[in-house]
Amino acid sequence: MTGTAGIDEKRVGPILLATDGSPSAQLAAEEAVALALATGWPLRVVTAWSLPVSEFSAGAVTGLREVAAAERAQAEKVLAQTVDEVERDGVEVQGVLRHGSTVAMICDQARDSGARLLVVGARGWGRLGRLDVGSVSLGVLELAPCPVLVVRGPSETAHP
Repeated sequence: MTGTAGIDEKRVGPILLATDGSPSAQLAAEEAVALALATGWPLRVVTAWSLPVSEFSAGAVTGLREVAAAERAQAEKVLAQTVDEVERDGVEVQGVLRHGSTVAMICDQARDSGARLLVVGARGWGRLGRLDVGSVSLGVLELAPCPVLVVRGPSETAHP
């Protein structure tokens, strides 16, 4: 099928939704689903996980495997729930789990998939919150290889 701009719709990449399961990510998922339904474009969901390195000093590796397993399990759960919800909405979807720096993994997945749009939530923590935990949405805006839609959510408290 050829679109009005002469683009082969079947050969152009998907909408990429980056999610961590937070309320703002849920709002971003709703927007991504609405866009996929309106355009007929497939949706790819990516969840990235990594170890909370700041909590570990060079000598504190006791329990590291357990922490890594818990982080991965949480990411797998978030990804599976999001994919299930999207499928129930009738959207073609594929889930991808990535390990590493969240911003880098999201942007790598956007590049690897040829994403035409990246959708991500923003927690709305303000300047002080971003100083403490960083901002995935700002990092993605800076590094993404495609247009980015940032969906603002309600202010949230940091995850422990």
